Amino acid sequence: MTHDPPKLAALAYAGRGTGDATLAGLAQRLARDGVRLAGMVQTSACRAVAGRAEMTLEDLARGTRLAISQDLGRHGRGCRLDAGALETAAAQALGGLRDGADLVILSKFGRREAEGGGFRQVIEAAVAADIPVLIGVSSEHRAAWLAFAEHLAVTLHGATEAEAWVRRAVRPRVREDA
Repeated sequence: MTHDPPKLAALAYAGRGTGDATLAGLAQRLARDGVRLAGMVQTSACRAVAGRAEMTLEDLARGTRLAISQDLGRHGRGCRLDAGALETAAAQALGGLRDGADLVILSKFGRREAEGGGFRQVIEAAVAADIPVLIGVSSEHRAAWLAFAEHLAVTLHGATEAEAWVRRAVRPRVREDA
């Protein structure tokens, strides 16, 4: 007897943004293989003037990019996340999900998601639609993720485990459509 993999999977990582490249690379491979993706992966580009990384999300369904960081100035401190831009990105990702997807990939379950915002509604909508979700979760937010996901999720470590989970989670859906 074979068991379906859990519909939620967390790619565990230790440092800030260390899962972004893994998720972005996996998304590229899956898109080339014809997997219909929804969600957002974070890309960061170093700005020459401030020397700081600008947080940018790529919409996997549409291929567009959206900046989610705010400029706090040269001496600014604190969180650079633009909460309004993040909510716009979540609404955009939700639209991509509604357009049809085999898999949702999200760069992170962070503080905003732990508080009930950010991409939380995208995760909930995907689960309700029986669409698998792969999301990056840092060690800092692991407890909040586990409280949210409860027994519905599996934790993955590294690109190899993530890709293997995706292939098991997506394959049955692809066969059903054929």
